[in-house]
Amino acid sequence: MELSMSVRRTIENNEKVSIRPSKTYQSFVAVAGGHRELNFIKKDVRNYTTREVRNVSKLEIFGSFVEMNHHGQSTLLGCALMKNEDIQSF
Repeated sequence: MELSMSVRRTIENNEKVSIRPSKTYQSFVAVAGGHRELNFIKKDVRNYTTREVRNVSKLEIFGSFVEMNHHGQSTLLGCALMKNEDIQSF
């Protein structure tokens, strides 16, 4: 299953602040109005987290400031990326 860029970013941001994949999936369900409205399942979120996000985390240090709004959506407030002793923030 191919996840959209916005779904992947949400999964990545939530993983970085230790939000479990099941809770991330529940937030997608809430926003979409039901799991039948999504073109992916909870297992797709878990697989993406395991295969992509956690593998990248081993290669770089990434800090982010994320909060959840009242709709269950994560909002990125800021982040910093550190690779090879260079720090970039945005």
